[in-house]
Amino acid sequence: MKHHIAPLVRHRLAAALFVATVLPGVAFAQTSKEKALEARIAELERQVQMLVSAQQQQQGQIAQTQTQVTEVRTLQAQTPPAPAVPAGKKPIQLTSITPNALPGTTFRYGGFIKADFMTTRTSDGALAEGAVGRYLYIPTQTPVGGQASSTDTDFHAKFSRFNLGVDTVTENGDKLTGFIELDFFGNALANQVNNLYGGTLRHAYMSWNNWLAGQTWSNFIDATILPEAADIVGPTDGALFSRQTQIRYTRGAFSVSAENPETLTTPYQGGNTILASDHGAMPDLTARYNWKGTWGTFGLSAIARQYRTRSALTNDTDFGGAIAGGGRWIINSNALPAQLRRGPGALSGSG
Repeated sequence: MKHHIAPLVRHRLAAALFVATVLPGVAFAQTSKEKALEARIAELERQVQMLVSAQQQQQGQIAQTQTQVTEVRTLQAQTPPAPAVPAGKKPIQLTSITPNALPGTTFRYGGFIKADFMTTRTSDGALAEGAVGRYLYIPTQTPVGGQASSTDTDFHAKFSRFNLGVDTVTENGDKLTGFIELDFFGNALANQVNNLYGGTLRHAYMSWNNWLAGQTWSNFIDATILPEAADIVGPTDGALFSRQTQIRYTRGAFSVSAENPETLTTPYQGGNTILASDHGAMPDLTARYNWKGTWGTFGLSAIARQYRTRSALTNDTDFGGAIAGGGRWIINSNALPAQLRRGPGALSGSG
């Protein structure tokens, strides 16, 4: 009996050792496959997440594009359509006048053609040949104490006018404006040579936000209250009338300026003699405040200036100043202009 049990025990022991040896290998193999599978699953999850993110980003871009398209369509709907060009006609211009300008730049032009046919009669003397008083009412040129009357006829178109302007806003939001205007008041005796009247500068300035530099109406005067007349200037008796090269700063209704100095003097009992001097060392300094409403306009202004004359007759320097107030009141379909001034510094460009 003992001889049969021993071999059986040995076989069972060998089988147990075999199983103990093989099972760790199986467990190890299963662990490696699981890790590889987990790695693949993690990679797939990462790729799915990337696809989801890309899709969300694409949807955001689509939504933004749709918003921009909606805004453009809204602006197009608000912009009035351009007038249709009649069949057989082409547009006046095929390209923009300012192709290299900033977006939103506007270009404008204006003016008028004016022809005057006038006859002037003076009863106490004659106006000189080519005198401005034959085209405009200039009080100081009215002849007084002359020997005979005179009648003069003048036809001309020298007060025709042309202007150009440009407006733009920079990328920083700064507003820029330029303006220039000419008439043809030059060359008083041009009618002797085929009426070739030269151009004369009325306005030429640039503005940047609140600043202005160039030639335009003096800050001391209010050109809007000059009375309307067929004459290009109208009545100038005592009127403040001057365009000056200047530097001006405006903030709301308040403005200050430094302007080109010029002194005109008339000697005592000197008749129509006028002494001009541009030797002033100090610019004219002005300040103004305006009020506007449905009732009209009203303004107050002040000026401080230096008088300096240097000629064969005199060499003198003095200081002066003046204040002025005036406005234009709307009465139904009419307007009533009025102006008062006081002080030795007031200027009258055409009086």
